[in-house]
Amino acid sequence: MGLRIRAVRPPRAAALVLAAVLTPSASAQLLNRATWLGSEEEGFRRDYRQDAEYFIDRAGYVDLPPWWREDGAWGPLDPFASRVSIAAGSVSSDDLTLETTTQLALALGKGATFRAQHLSTENQTTRFQRFGIGLDVAVTDETALFAQLEGGGDKERADLSLGAEFFRTERSAHRLMLTLVDFSDGKTDVFEYASSAYGLMLSGFTGAADEVQFVYDVSAQLPFEERELATGTLFEMERAIGLAELRIPIGARDRWIVAFDGELTSKENRPLDRFDPEREDGDVTRARLRTEWWRRSENGYDTTLGFWLHHLDEDYVRPNDLRQSRRVRRREAILTGRMRVPLSDSWTLEPYLFTGYVDLEDATGGIDADLDFGSFQGKIGAPILFRFSDAAFLRLDLSFQLVEFGFGGGGM
Repeated sequence: MGLRIRAVRPPRAAALVLAAVLTPSASAQLLNRATWLGSEEEGFRRDYRQDAEYFIDRAGYVDLPPWWREDGAWGPLDPFASRVSIAAGSVSSDDLTLETTTQLALALGKGATFRAQHLSTENQTTRFQRFGIGLDVAVTDETALFAQLEGGGDKERADLSLGAEFFRTERSAHRLMLTLVDFSDGKTDVFEYASSAYGLMLSGFTGAADEVQFVYDVSAQLPFEERELATGTLFEMERAIGLAELRIPIGARDRWIVAFDGELTSKENRPLDRFDPEREDGDVTRARLRTEWWRRSENGYDTTLGFWLHHLDEDYVRPNDLRQSRRVRRREAILTGRMRVPLSDSWTLEPYLFTGYVDLEDATGGIDADLDFGSFQGKIGAPILFRFSDAAFLRLDLSFQLVEFGFGGGGM
C-alpha cells in the first residue's frame, strides 16, 4: 500500500508539497465518477473557479511522472488493488484541488474479496467525494461477480452497483458495472424519477513490463429525468467521463506514452412555467490529449519530453434571462519536460517544466467577467523526493509560476 500527501501552495507562487505514491490518482477506479450526485451535491453549473493557470496548476499535482508507477520497472500497477493516493494543492487564494483515492481489497477466503473505496475528485460541475463498499465473489480463477453500495447517509441518494470482473490475471483485469442511481428513491417526498437513472462503467488494465500497456476508465450517467415534487420542475441529464493511457515500448530504454481524459455533459432544467427565468440548458465538452517520450538511461536517470492539447467548451443558456447565460472557451497547448536524478538510495531530484499558450474566455452575466486571457503561461519546479521503501515516499516540491515569477511560500 502506498501513500501520497500533498500540501497547499499559494496561487502563482511556490508550492511545498508532501507526496507519497504507489499509483496515480487519476487512474481506473472502482466507482463511477459520472453518476448523478443529486441536486444537493451537484448544482446545474460549475460551482468552482478555473482561472487561466488552473489546469497547469492541477497537472503539477495530478499528472505524475511515468516512473512513479513502479520504481525500476516499466509496468502500471493494478488499479483495483489496495492503495492510498492523495494529491492536494492550491489553485487560487481560496481553492484547493483534490484528487485522492483510499482503496482496500481484502481477501476473505473461499473466493470472496471485500472492497472499499473513498474517492475525492472533480468533474466540470463540481468537486465531490464518493464512498463505496462491496463484495467480489470468484466464479472462476479469472472471473468474479460483485455488488457494492455507494453514497453516504442519505438513503434516497444511495446507489447500488452490480457487475463482473473478467480476465483477471497478474497482468490484466477488466470490470463492467451497472449502477442503479438512487435505487431507494421511493423513500423521499422531495423528488421522483420520471425515467430511472442508471450508470454504466467499464474500466481495467492490461500489460506487463516490456509490453504494450493500457489503463482505461469509461464512466457514464445514462439519460434520465427527475421531477421536483413541490414545483413540478423537470431536470434532465446525461454525462460521460473517460480516461485512458497507452504505453508503447520503443527499444530497451524508451517508452512512448499517449493519454486522454475528457468529459461530455448535457443538462436541462425545465420549470412548468416555460417563461420561468430558471429555465436553462447546459452543455460541457472537455478533452485533453497528452503525450510524452520517456527514456531511462543506463545510469538510472529518467527524462521525458511531451506536450498536451486541451479543449474546453461550457455553454449554459437561460433563454428567459440571457444576462445570466454562461459561455466558457478554453484552448491550451502546453510543452512539458521532466527529469529524475538519483542522488542516493533514498533521495531523488525531479525537476520539471510546463509552459505554453493558454487562451481563455469566460463570461457569465458579469460574474467572472475578468477571465479573459490569451498569453503564455507556465510553471517550473525542482521537487526532491525521499523514499522510505518501494511502496512509499515523500516529495517536497518548490514550484514557481513563470509569468509572475517569484517565491510565495507554502504549507503542509
